[in-house]
Amino acid sequence: MSTFPIPYAEPTTQAAFDYSALASGQADRVERAANRIRALEDALRKQVEMSAIEIGRTLIEVKDTLSSGQFGKWLIAEFGWSDRTARNFMSAARLADEKSEIVSVLPPTGLYKLASASTPETCVNDVIQRLEAGERLSAKTIGDLVTSARKQEGRERAMDKKLRRKLSWAPPAKHDAIRKADERRRQAIERENEKDLERHRLRQKANEDAAAFLQQHLGPQFKDFAALFEAGTPYGFAEVLRLRRANDGGDA
Repeated sequence: MSTFPIPYAEPTTQAAFDYSALASGQADRVERAANRIRALEDALRKQVEMSAIEIGRTLIEVKDTLSSGQFGKWLIAEFGWSDRTARNFMSAARLADEKSEIVSVLPPTGLYKLASASTPETCVNDVIQRLEAGERLSAKTIGDLVTSARKQEGRERAMDKKLRRKLSWAPPAKHDAIRKADERRRQAIERENEKDLERHRLRQKANEDAAAFLQQHLGPQFKDFAALFEAGTPYGFAEVLRLRRANDGGDA
């Protein structure tokens, strides 16, 4: 039976290991080993992400060959997979083939969410554009974008329903005015959505710049900072940072 990780858990940073407790030569060897394992883990992660798409392509070929009942039995017998697992793989493959191979850089959990049939097309196109621009998106970010897009799609359906109801009640002479008012409301909402998206991108860019700055200036101690940061909360850290900046004479 297959032990393919579907999907693997995203890594979490624990408290930093105290290398100072080891002898000098031993500490160097163990720390080099940790760095090598991280590099290998990253390479393996990328391989898994690409493999998910290749598995999906192969599953599509098999599904086209077998009947629906046979396909489900084959999945269970050969891999112990559910139909939902197979759909995740196949949806990821279709997304890569129909849209862009660049989605293969996404973590599997993010890839599956983006490839879901319920994900709005606008969200898929936006994510692909951001990936092509060089932006790195986590599974959580993908999930947030998909959730936001689904809510927006729901609001638009509600507005369509409301417009149809108004038109059904109003005399034909007022239809043009009703449509124009509806279009103005939609344009205002779209402008607000674009502003929200830009604010999100600016915050993400600031986060990436801050991380790069810290990594550059902290050097080997950056991983210690990351462990401390993840042990606390982002909002709590921001408040402490603001207070310390004020105490140093900066702007509060």
